[in-house]
Amino acid sequence: MSAPGLPTQSDDAVYEKKIRRRNYCKNMKRIYREEAKQERAYLLSKLAELERVLVSRRRCVRCNSEERSMLAWRDVALCLRDEHVSSKTKNHKLRAQLAALNKVMFEMQSWVVTNAALQFTEDGFAPTWQDHTLLSNPKSRDLGKAWITQQMYHQVDRIFHRHGFPSPDNATTPFFNLSVGFPDHRNSVSHQFIYPLPLNLLSTIYQRHFCEVAMMDTSFEDARVGRLHGSLNSIRETTDTTLLHQATRPIANSHGDLANILVCVVHEPGRTLIMSRHITDDETIAVHPENLQRHWSSWLDLRAQTPTTTSARYVMSFSRAWRGRHRTILVPLAEEGVMVWGMAKDAHQVRNTIVHDAMVLRNVTDSMYEMTALSAYRFRSIVERYQRDEPTTEIRRNPVTSY
Repeated sequence: MSAPGLPTQSDDAVYEKKIRRRNYCKNMKRIYREEAKQERAYLLSKLAELERVLVSRRRCVRCNSEERSMLAWRDVALCLRDEHVSSKTKNHKLRAQLAALNKVMFEMQSWVVTNAALQFTEDGFAPTWQDHTLLSNPKSRDLGKAWITQQMYHQVDRIFHRHGFPSPDNATTPFFNLSVGFPDHRNSVSHQFIYPLPLNLLSTIYQRHFCEVAMMDTSFEDARVGRLHGSLNSIRETTDTTLLHQATRPIANSHGDLANILVCVVHEPGRTLIMSRHITDDETIAVHPENLQRHWSSWLDLRAQTPTTTSARYVMSFSRAWRGRHRTILVPLAEEGVMVWGMAKDAHQVRNTIVHDAMVLRNVTDSMYEMTALSAYRFRSIVERYQRDEPTTEIRRNPVTSY
């Protein structure tokens, strides 16, 4: 038995047990505190993350709300304004196009009234066929060119037949005819020949140098003495299918014989057609009251016989002259004979009309023969120039148009 007041073995065991329990509780509390700290840190971190997400979401919601508001008001208003401006601009353009088309329609209606009843006559000049016009409006002008050249194209075979040409198969048959019909102004030159040139070169020369070959810049007085002018660039307008040439034949005491020639080329299988006509009324040309004009048309049919030779059939018709734009008032025959055809100034004193007309006819015939001979010489000089310079520029080949 132990002394009173001293710890016993059982008391030590109880004390140790309390110490272990206390340490265990302390450790558990420490663990709990650590877990609580970690949980708090995690929650704070999560809270911060969620707050950032919340701010971002709120910003997006606000932006979307603002965007929806702009689309509904400002953007819609801007779109409507842009559409209004676009529609207004388009409306103005359409109105301008409509006005232009109405103008073309009105001009062409007026033009067709004077050209719709085109009739062929033996001399190549009918009152309704003479009045050929080119307007200044570009679209109307192109339509006028197409109309005129189509009419000539449709008449080409009938023209050669009526002028007595042999069949195209008889291309080697010589044919030449000069017909002068004053005072009823039936005048023409018909010619068939073989030329030792390839078709393309011959076609190019006639197109580019039409006024030179036709002697549009040479007076009949110069033709009598064999006087030639230099090279002439007479092309004023070109399209895919036509060329417009302008030249003036000098005449003493006058503003000259005006030539405003529309040339069109049509290529068919086996042949090339070059057709021309003097445009009597052209809104782009200022015609002097003293300018002489006359109805003038020609048809040229070119066919390749070999790679280096070409057969040609040519018809040219012309009328008596008038001054300025007064087509219905012809220059008196006696005056034209002196001014143009080289008659003596006192020829008008011949009182016998038959004798006087015969004198005019003789002068016109002689002048035309001399001009034809000089034209052939000039043509050869142009050919020599081409062969010497070997130009590379040629007129494009225009396909035949279905009319």
